[in-house]
Parts: sequence; C-alpha cells; structure tokens
Amino acid sequence: MTAVVAVLAFASLVEAVVEYATKPLDGTSWQLPPFIKQYSAMAVGIGVSLWYGVNLVAVLSEILASQGVNLPVPSYDIVGMVLTGLAIGRGSNVVNDLTDLLRGRVGVAWSTARAEATRAVESEIRTKAVISGRDGV
Repeated sequence: MTAVVAVLAFASLVEAVVEYATKPLDGTSWQLPPFIKQYSAMAVGIGVSLWYGVNLVAVLSEILASQGVNLPVPSYDIVGMVLTGLAIGRGSNVVNDLTDLLRGRVGVAWSTARAEATRAVESEIRTKAVISGRDGV
C-alpha cells in the first residue's frame, strides 16, 4: 500500500512539473497539444522513477510471493523502474483529470449555490416589498 501511495505522490509531483513546464510564459491562452503533455509526463515519470529508484514491479512481486504466488521477476531493476515511471507518468494524467473534474464540480457547485442564494435574497426582498405595499394601503 505504501508503494501505491508513493507512486500517486510522484504522479502528483510529475503532474505539477509538467503543467508548469508546458504553461505559456507570455500569459496567452495558447496551449500545447495534449499528446505533448502526455509524452512529457511519461518522460518525467521515468526520470523520477530512475532517479529515486522506485520499482513498483519488485514491490508487487514481493507481495505476491508472500501470498505464495511466484512470478518471474526480471533480474534488471531498470525494467521495473521504467515500467513504474510509465505508471507514474500515466498517473499524472489521472491526477490532472481528477483535479480538473474537482475544479469543475466545485466551480459548478459554487455558482449554483451562489445563484440560489441570490434568488432567495431577491425573493425575500420582493416579499417584503409586497407586504410593505399592502400595509401602506
């Protein structure tokens, strides 16, 4: 479980780095095509995995071995690290999609609540105006 949390933490880090690195410097709304961000995230994920020596394949094989399932594990750790880096890079896209979804839902929920509150206040004002108009007659 700790390895999965570490991969998600690295994925979040990679997502932040890629989003920052691919943001236009001049403040325009122009954006890179999505596939460039995806390949950049894969490259940064592999780099992070190799730099920190994160190998999710070895962790998974140890977990399975403790359950009595023996899988052939490559003798080269670099294979597992590259596969983990690909998972981190793909995970950064998932983290990005999740943050966009949460921003959208929070934004929609906020604007809906704001609109409902505005309508309630306007209705209350109208009600008081009608009541005060009847009292004055």
